[in-house]
Amino acid sequence: MTIELPESLVQRIHAIAARKGQTPADLLGDLLAEVEAHTSEVPGTVAAPGTLDALIEVAERTNLGATDAVDTSIRSREILHGEFADYLKSRMEHNDDASTD
Repeated sequence: MTIELPESLVQRIHAIAARKGQTPADLLGDLLAEVEAHTSEVPGTVAAPGTLDALIEVAERTNLGATDAVDTSIRSREILHGEFADYLKSRMEHNDDASTD
């Protein structure tokens, strides 16, 4: 089988393979395996741990989700004016205490 690639890409593949001590074919095989491992949409693959895809898979498997539509903007002003303001105030008080020591 022959795949036509731009010469600049072929040179990059050879250079990276040489740096890693691999053949170009091995390098491309490893790269494809990595892409497949990180792409949960490919049948038979599992998302890499710690990725958003992995989180989505767990949420779907455990039926985790809201039954109603969630609009976080409804509470955004409340959070900014209340909880976040309290957090900033406590940090400022903590910094004032540290500077008086």
